[in-house]
Amino acid sequence: MNQQRGFTLLEMMLVLALVAITASVVLFTYGREDTASTRARETAAQFTAALELAVDRATLHGQPVGIHFSDSGWRLMAPTRNSSSWLWIPLKEDADDDSENHWSDEIAIHTQPFKSDDSSQPQVVILADGQITPFSILIANQETGEPLLTLVCSGTWPLDQTLARDTRP
Repeated sequence: MNQQRGFTLLEMMLVLALVAITASVVLFTYGREDTASTRARETAAQFTAALELAVDRATLHGQPVGIHFSDSGWRLMAPTRNSSSWLWIPLKEDADDDSENHWSDEIAIHTQPFKSDDSSQPQVVILADGQITPFSILIANQETGEPLLTLVCSGTWPLDQTLARDTRP
């Protein structure tokens, strides 16, 4: 009787299918990036661009620019004088497009040394000489509370951005 040597085509196809399924599960599980982490980086980039715009505006116009933080987002503000006092009002170009200044629902924002509020006063002021009120923003995962990214301003431009995984041992 002839004895069969090697593997049948069916056995080879079964092994290849198992390897492909295993590889796709591994790539799907480990290759996928956390959406909160992605949102944190996108939000940090948007905020950094807005802050750079505010620094440029303060320097070019020779007038301070404020940033007001609330639970829902941030707003650029400028001082204006009415008949009896100075008031901070939202910048026109910032007020026209409010959609880009909102924090994502997937992330939580913690500001220091102040808290986000609903007042009309800015917590951060950028002076015409480029000095900025020192602050830090911790961006965390809304569901788990895990820190994702930190933005720190020591009083001058640029911001120091640190990913949470860069600080872990």
